[in-house]
Amino acid sequence: MFDLPGHPVASRATPYATNFPEPGWAEQDLSDWWAAVGVSVRGAMSQAGMAVEDVLSHCVDTTCSSVVALDESGKPFAPQ
Repeated sequence: MFDLPGHPVASRATPYATNFPEPGWAEQDLSDWWAAVGVSVRGAMSQAGMAVEDVLSHCVDTTCSSVVALDESGKPFAPQ
């Protein structure tokens, strides 16, 4: 969380599991990722003492490119 002049006022990171089903493969469950986003956002807002009405913009940053392969109905292919 940043104030209007751009000074950091709160931060939160939430870990989630990574599975390694095959050598050289890494998978994360989309529901775990989404739950961690919610925990992190609520935690940072609480730490900053902010209410939803105080938020002017929202951005999520990850440490790497995240790709979610979806089927025709919009559900993740894996893990299942």
